[in-house]
Amino acid sequence: MSMALTTETIVHDAGLAAIEDEWRALWQQPAHPSPFLRYEWVAMCWRRVAANSPGSPRLVVVRQDGELVLAAPLMRHRRFGPLHEFHELTTTLPQYAEMLIKHDGPHEEWGRAFLREALRHPLALRVCLGRLPAPGEFGAAARGMKAKRTLYGDATLALLPDGYEAYLETRSKKLRSDHRRQALRLGETGAVTFRLADAQTLDGDLDWLLQQKRQWQPRSGELRTWLGLPGAERDLRDYCHAMLAADDLCFGILQIDGQRVGGALSFVARHAGLFYVLAYDPAFERYSPGRTALLLGMEAMALRGVTRFDFMGGGTEWKKRLGTDEMRVERVRLGRQ
Repeated sequence: MSMALTTETIVHDAGLAAIEDEWRALWQQPAHPSPFLRYEWVAMCWRRVAANSPGSPRLVVVRQDGELVLAAPLMRHRRFGPLHEFHELTTTLPQYAEMLIKHDGPHEEWGRAFLREALRHPLALRVCLGRLPAPGEFGAAARGMKAKRTLYGDATLALLPDGYEAYLETRSKKLRSDHRRQALRLGETGAVTFRLADAQTLDGDLDWLLQQKRQWQPRSGELRTWLGLPGAERDLRDYCHAMLAADDLCFGILQIDGQRVGGALSFVARHAGLFYVLAYDPAFERYSPGRTALLLGMEAMALRGVTRFDFMGGGTEWKKRLGTDEMRVERVRLGRQ
């Protein structure tokens, strides 16, 4: 007996809030380790995008007999005359499938329903996605559609199956020597301590990190758009508190005589660590405090069972030196023939 399949596009804040409990239940499945699919992150991105571009965010949902089986947060990204292209709402990092989908079930059928709904509007030209969930079945849903794949680059990973010390031994002798030498040189400037942010220090640690990033902006332009969005810092603070409460935050702080000199903020999702942002006091730049804070944070994550660390987007040279592996990342644009 065929089960009833229904689709809907949610475009209002109230609609997103109404499915919060269903979203959280679907996220708990083992197929969804990405912290960028947590309800708190999706809601944060929704608010930020809506404030900057009203009417842009939308949530395409698929239900089977009333049960939520697929939810894809999208945003209107580009215009081609009157036509629109829709991208993932929650991240620009396509190594993660940024949609929730029930672990078991007819993925091909659900995928076809999602694509029909996403492209139902006559002005919808195409949908641009990163890695498709369940590619064997879900990808089959795109048969007959116009598809274009674009190489995004290689994501840098550090594999830690045998722990942090074993990982460090796989890095070049030059990097290991430099890491130890910089730590010793830093110790000559004062008493060095490393700690992880907790509920009492998190707000102050985030204030320091964001202040460092603001100082870098005129020099590098880094995060200029992000920091300029209304409420962006408040939203990040709220999300970090939620992640800390769930024991899914690793925010390592390196200090000299109690003064913060380096910090690395990462998220944890089951056995994976995901780098988010790094900062350091420019006065201590020659001692590489940001890298030291990151490596010590990776050690702390390995002790709690993390076996894979993703340096996320941007193939910068320092990430490649720390990485052990790479993952080829593509985007796929799906539209009508």
